[in-house]
Amino acid sequence: MRRRKPPAARPRGRLREWALNLVVLLVTLFVGCTALEIGLRLLGARQGDWYAAGPQRLAFLRDHVSRNADGFRDREFSAARRPGTRRILAVGDSFTFGDGIEQVEQTWPRVLERELAARAGPHEVYNLGVPGTNTAFQRRMLGRRDAWRFRPDRLVLGFVLNDPEPPGANRTIVTRRLYPPLLPPAGLDSWLTRRSYAWAWLRRTKNTLAERWGLKETYGDYVEQLFRPETPDWDAFVREARGLVDDARQRGVPVTVAIFPMFHDLEHYRFEEQHRRAAAVFREAGADVIDLLEVFRGRPTAELHVAPGDAHPNARAHRIAAEAIAGHLSVAAAASGVS
Repeated sequence: MRRRKPPAARPRGRLREWALNLVVLLVTLFVGCTALEIGLRLLGARQGDWYAAGPQRLAFLRDHVSRNADGFRDREFSAARRPGTRRILAVGDSFTFGDGIEQVEQTWPRVLERELAARAGPHEVYNLGVPGTNTAFQRRMLGRRDAWRFRPDRLVLGFVLNDPEPPGANRTIVTRRLYPPLLPPAGLDSWLTRRSYAWAWLRRTKNTLAERWGLKETYGDYVEQLFRPETPDWDAFVREARGLVDDARQRGVPVTVAIFPMFHDLEHYRFEEQHRRAAAVFREAGADVIDLLEVFRGRPTAELHVAPGDAHPNARAHRIAAEAIAGHLSVAAAASGVS
C-alpha cells in the first residue's frame, strides 16, 4: 500500500510563521536596546561619542556650558580696557572651548589668565574657542564677530593637528569616512545618535570594530593625510595660517601658536612630523610657537584625556598646557622687555 504524501504547507501558514519570527526578533531587539539604554544612562553617562554629538555631549552643553552675548563660553567681554591689565584672545577649536570640562574655570584660557596674573601682573584672557572649527574658520571668525574691537595685546592660537582640514570636513568627510552612520538615512541616524545612549554606543562600537579590522581608515591616517604637501587642502591651510598671523600683525597684535598633541595614544605617538610641519608654517608666517608635545611627552594618556572614548584633554591636561603657555609667554615678555 503506497503512503500518501503530506499536504504541502499552505502559503498563508508560512507567512504567519515568518511574521511571528519577525515579531519575536523585533521584540528581542527592542528589549535588548532598552536594557542597554538604561544601563548606559545609569552607569556610563559621563562617557560617550563626543564627536558625534551624542546625548552625553548634549547633556554636557545643557548642564555645564553658558555663553556670553558674543556667543562664546566665557564671561561677558568688554571693549573697554582696565588700566595696567594686558588682554589676550585665546582662539581655537574644542580643545580651547573645553569639551568635556564641566567647570569653565578649568579650561586652559582661564587657567592661563590666573597663571599670567601670578607671574606677570594683571591679565585677562578671552576664550574664543569654537568646537569643530579649523584654521580657516578661526581666521574669519575674528573678523565676522569683530573680535579685534577688544584690542588685544596678544592672540594665542590653540592649534590641534586636525585644524588643516578643509571647511565643512566635520560634517562631510569625517562623518562619511571616519564615523559612518549605522543607518543609510543620515538624518535619521543623526537624530537617533543625539538622543539615544544605546544608539550612540552601537555606532561608536561598530566604527571601532571596522577600524580594528581594517574596514575603514583610522583617525590617525586621516590626520596624517591632512599634512601631505602640494595638495589643494594643504596649500589652502598654509594660506589661511599665514593670513591669520598677517591679519593680527596688521593690527599690531603678536601671535603665539600653542600646538597641542593628539590625546589618543601618547605612549606610541605617531605625529612627530606633523608637529614639525605645523610649527614651520606658523614660524615662517611670523608667529611665536610653543609645541606642547614636549610638555606632555612621557606622560600617560589615561591621565590626560576626558575618557577612553573621548580623546579631548581633561582638566589636568588643560592645566599643564596653560602653565606651559604662561611660562613661555613670561619668558618671551622678559626677553622683549615688555612688562
